[in-house]
Amino acid sequence: IMLQTSSVETLADRYKPKYPPKQLMMLASLAEKNPMMLQMLAGISAETVMQELKNADRYSEALQADPNQKKKIDTDLWTKWVDSYQERLSKEVEGLDDDAIDLVNQERVKLMNQSNPKFVLRNYMAQHAIELAEKDDFSEVQRLYKLLQKPYDEGEEFKEFNYDQIVPKWANKICVTCSS
Repeated sequence: IMLQTSSVETLADRYKPKYPPKQLMMLASLAEKNPMMLQMLAGISAETVMQELKNADRYSEALQADPNQKKKIDTDLWTKWVDSYQERLSKEVEGLDDDAIDLVNQERVKLMNQSNPKFVLRNYMAQHAIELAEKDDFSEVQRLYKLLQKPYDEGEEFKEFNYDQIVPKWANKICVTCSS
């Protein structure tokens, strides 16, 4: 689990403000005083500016964070969650014999595997496939198509592509827009 948690650097990259501090303060002031004018002049909503302010705070916190302290906090939080989950599982099978426990566990795993895909299409995966396809290389499109036909499987044949790993650092820079 700890391999999937974000590093301090990743958090800083994720929350790095899109606007310089002075510009963000001006946008925030305009958002507070005249949100319609903000939309007309800057093309952004007051909600977007407020989210950017929150991100700026998180960015500042990430820059000041001690990586070792973050790792300890993450470890403590995950340990607490795993302990709580194990306690819940124990209560589910309390008073059952071993055969019944096995059946309950098999059904739980089956239900979890049907509800929680191992593979989910991420923007960076699609972007990589698009870039290759633009060069007439459709191998990644075909691979993702095949992978996403069975997102609940273990996908051993795709292991080398790390589709189930934490999002690569370069992918934090991808900006997705909707265009028609």
